[in-house]
Amino acid sequence: MRALRLIHALTQQQLADRAGLSRATITQLERGQRPPRPDTVRKVAHALDVPPMAITLGNYQEPRAAYATSGRG
Repeated sequence: MRALRLIHALTQQQLADRAGLSRATITQLERGQRPPRPDTVRKVAHALDVPPMAITLGNYQEPRAAYATSGRG
């Protein structure tokens, strides 16, 4: 989830605000300190404009533009 947040150039607080969650919740989810509830997954996915599976499975592929701008592609 952290990688997705960083791709979108968001701070934890900004993601929390977009998702309607607390920054502490985002921190705990990123650190794996708590399992995400289904409603939380939907909120975060919506805030990041990705499918919910990208949050739960961590299988999201970075957009090609991210590679081009970062010099990795």
